[in-house]
Amino acid sequence: PLTVLIRDMYAKATIHLLLLPRSPAHYNSFHTPFFIPLVDYPLAEDDVRRQSSFQNANLDAEFGCWRCGEAFGRKFSELKKHLEIEFQLWKAE
Repeated sequence: PLTVLIRDMYAKATIHLLLLPRSPAHYNSFHTPFFIPLVDYPLAEDDVRRQSSFQNANLDAEFGCWRCGEAFGRKFSELKKHLEIEFQLWKAE
């Protein structure tokens, strides 16, 4: 079966998934090169994104806000607090 993922930063169904992540790896899976856009397929045989070491490094990457780019190192709880504020600001625009 084909699964299609969209990066919808507004719909209530995706707020939990993309804006208010459950885990550090979950957030990074959508906000680093770990997530490979459909337009990039098929990947070339020598594409670094095929390597598990590349993918694992992305899941372990430091956190940054998807909206403003502020860096949080590996402080996931601080990132989550910041994302709540950013989401409220974003909705108010």
